[in-house]
Amino acid sequence: MRHNDDACEIDLTTGGTALPVERGVRGRGRPPARERMAIVPFVPASLGPAGGDIAAPASEAVVAGQWSANTRRAYEGDVLLFQRFLAAVGRADLAGVTRDDLIAYRGWLASRYAPATVNRRLSVVRSLFREALLRGEIERDPTAHLKQMRVADESPTEALDALSARALLDHIDRSTLLGLRDVALLSLLMRTGLRRSEIGPLTLASMGTERGHYTLTVRGKGDKRRLVKLPVDVWRDIQAWLDARAAVERRHGGMEAPPPATPIFVEVRKVGRGDQSHYRAVGQAGLTPDAVWIVVKRHIAAAGIAGNITPHSLRHTFITLALEGRAPLHKVQYAAGHADPRTTERYHRRKENLDDNATDYVKL
Repeated sequence: MRHNDDACEIDLTTGGTALPVERGVRGRGRPPARERMAIVPFVPASLGPAGGDIAAPASEAVVAGQWSANTRRAYEGDVLLFQRFLAAVGRADLAGVTRDDLIAYRGWLASRYAPATVNRRLSVVRSLFREALLRGEIERDPTAHLKQMRVADESPTEALDALSARALLDHIDRSTLLGLRDVALLSLLMRTGLRRSEIGPLTLASMGTERGHYTLTVRGKGDKRRLVKLPVDVWRDIQAWLDARAAVERRHGGMEAPPPATPIFVEVRKVGRGDQSHYRAVGQAGLTPDAVWIVVKRHIAAAGIAGNITPHSLRHTFITLALEGRAPLHKVQYAAGHADPRTTERYHRRKENLDDNATDYVKL
């Protein structure tokens, strides 16, 4: 978790503060002016366990109402964090929560998270109070006029340029089963902008063709499905991995034809000893988001690429290179699975291109 003592005046010596929203987080957003000087309850520097059934059953309904398993997990974490905060400041139920409590919570979040994360967590809190109001558990909604944090126009996540992206793929040893899987995975991430959470659910049935193009049906946020075009070279990388995987299975007595529900990307391990050792796909589950993270970080380090490059950076790379290649914003938005084009714009790196600048288009 990020922490910024200067931002929210959190006193780690006494364990808390009476003014947790004195200033917005420098360079990462700022609370509304009339809320910055609010006198709010004691805020602990660290949180203990959640206090019993605070916010239940509204919290259960809010979590259960989400379509996607990933979203449910995220909501569960956000609700639990809020429950722990309420317990730490002595609130026994939602009915006792005040607007000042919520301003304090926002300030506490802002000292630890980026503005976009703060806003997401506050959105879950809003849903919690709306649900409680509908159920008659509270008489008023204290989140009604709570402002969000300001979010920078451009995401701080780093992206690769085209040369670095190519170098990342070129350094991988394609003579091994593990290398073939990783080339296919990284190529897919950088050429289509998929989220790491979208990798695991991909199965052989997800691959198809439409009007002469290779396609991939992707299940994204909120369980929304979208059709992604697979560039021919990416399709070839995936097919090379699948063919090699099937050949290894045949050699070692595995199944001849995997069923359509077989995940595309699975764990690969070295099995056997000495001259008999070889890589083999193991397990029947798709790669987890954490496993994708490990693959990306391992190859970034091996390729000697500087910076804090993550799987999300590869998504940034796709969006940036697509927009710089003159792809229309609405097409990049759809390919990335964004509901709002402004989100896509935030991902666009190197907007101020001096070689192709707006001033070059004005002639007098």
